[in-house]
Parts: sequence; C-alpha cells; structure tokens
Amino acid sequence: MKYVIVTDSGCDLRTLNAKADDTEYTQVPLKINIDGKEYTDTADIDISQMIADMEGFKGKSTSACPSPDDWYNAYAQGEYVFAVTITSALSGSYNSAATAKHMYLEEHPDKKICIIDSLSTGPSMTMITEKLNELIKKYDNFDTICTKITEYQKKLKLVFNLLSLDNLVKNGRVSKVVAAISSVLNISIIGKASTEGTLEVTGKARGAKRAYASMVEDLKKTIKGTRIVMCHCMNEEGAGILKRLILEVLPSADISIMPASGLDSFYAQKGGILMGYECI
Repeated sequence: MKYVIVTDSGCDLRTLNAKADDTEYTQVPLKINIDGKEYTDTADIDISQMIADMEGFKGKSTSACPSPDDWYNAYAQGEYVFAVTITSALSGSYNSAATAKHMYLEEHPDKKICIIDSLSTGPSMTMITEKLNELIKKYDNFDTICTKITEYQKKLKLVFNLLSLDNLVKNGRVSKVVAAISSVLNISIIGKASTEGTLEVTGKARGAKRAYASMVEDLKKTIKGTRIVMCHCMNEEGAGILKRLILEVLPSADISIMPASGLDSFYAQKGGILMGYECI
C-alpha cells in the first residue's frame, strides 16, 4: 500500500469505511490483564466478559501498550505511514511508536512516518483517523497531510461521563479523593482530556440525565463543526439519550455512536460515555 494509517486500540474505530485509494487501516492492540487473565484488544474481544471479570476482582487490573515490534510490523505495510496513539500522558504507546520509527528509519531511511500523539483517546482518535483518510483523498502529499493533521489534532476536545472511577484510581489516573466522593454520593462524574493529555474531573451530577445535560451545555459553548463521535461501554441507551439531547440544540450535528474498544471500556467501565468533537 502507498499509505497506511495505524492506530493503537485506544481508538474505537475497528474498520475504516470508504478508504482513500491505495490506503490501508490497521490497529496494534493493547493488552489488559485482570487477575492473571489476559485480554488482547482486538475486534473480537469479549467486552461483557472483561467487564464481569473486572467487577468480580478486587485487586488491581492493568493494561500494557503495544511493543515497538508491534508498531514496526505495522509500519511495513505502507510506503507512507501515519500512526495515531493514545495520549502519551497516560500510556507508553507513543514512546513505543517513536522507538519503532527510529528502528525502521535506520533500516529504511527513505520511509516516511508521521506519528500523531492524540493527547486523548477513543472518539478523538477516531476523528483523527477519519480526517487522515479525508486528507489523503484530497492532497496525496505526505508532508501536507502531516502538517494539516497535526493542526487538526489541536482543535479536538474529549469530554466524558463515568459512573465509576475505580480503575482510573487503581492505575493512578485520578485522585482517590474524587473517587471517594463519587462513590459515597452515587453521582456521575463529568470530565475532559486536558491540552496536556491528562484526564481532569470537571464536575459531578446526580443521575446520568443531568450529567448528559451538562455535557450538552459545554458542547454548545465550545463546538466548532458539526461532527461528533461518541463511544460507550455497554450503554447504548445512554449514548442514544445524549445524542437526542444534542440534536435538540444542534439539529445539524453529524453524530456517530460506537462501542468502546477494550481499552476504553477498561477505563470508562460499565455505563461510561466518551464524546469527541472539534472545538473553537
């Protein structure tokens, strides 16, 4: 292939529709370990079983990023490579991708590889992947595409609503104090990915519908385009409610809903919803 778009499985998009000519899309999976049982985050991962295992295990579950060899092998699939990683602030996937790039260029100095640190996960990575496909169709020029996708990444925003912060706390992603409050009060947590790629809790709400309404208010103030991507962990109904609330105030919005990948499900946990869009 001339072009290959490769993401780690922080991206929920398993297949890319209407691919540009001479373009391939592939993923390198992260792995999740729960009480000694390993899940590889490919399209056939059993999310419901993984969640059940998590809920039945009181210890710490972990995730492992793709190795440099995983990235290296993916780079070999195309002449020009665009690699999209989950935020480097929370995972070693970006570093693995960068190490693989160094290894590959030592052996193939004419290779072109552009790595995009999403500084986010899930829906933002899906939007970057879709935009890359559009840019390849429009420009067919590696350097131009690399410049434009880097600019596009900076405009994206990710917000989320979670019913549990258990795994995020166990893996050091958010404060134990915040998690304790959410557990005691039985409230929904609202948050966002910061510009540095960390996860920030920005609010709390009693009940999912109030949380969704809060997310819509934030969206109204900051959205630039009409494209919105949502992923959910075993909560298609909630994602549907959120979509309807958005369309009431932004009827021209182009909204996609998809199941969360294994990794995003691991951290969002059952009921969690993540939403990405282009901001002002």
